[in-house]
Amino acid sequence: MERLDEFPDALIDGSDYPWEQEERTIIWPFGPRAGTLLTGFSSNALLRMRRQVERKNGMGSYFLPLLQAIDKVLMSRMGE
Repeated sequence: MERLDEFPDALIDGSDYPWEQEERTIIWPFGPRAGTLLTGFSSNALLRMRRQVERKNGMGSYFLPLLQAIDKVLMSRMGE
């Protein structure tokens, strides 16, 4: 007999929904510092790296997630 305070296994939804997914951590993918978290770089270094990525990206959108992640780190540091 099932207790009323337990959630029945038959009703568990194992689907992943976008609003429940954790945000992916984006790391620096190039050169000797590849694999380093973006928060491990100074703001000046991130600005320099952002310009480098913009040149690699050109008119495309391949590196857009990396650019957005750099912007997010920089914005979180405003006023510091």
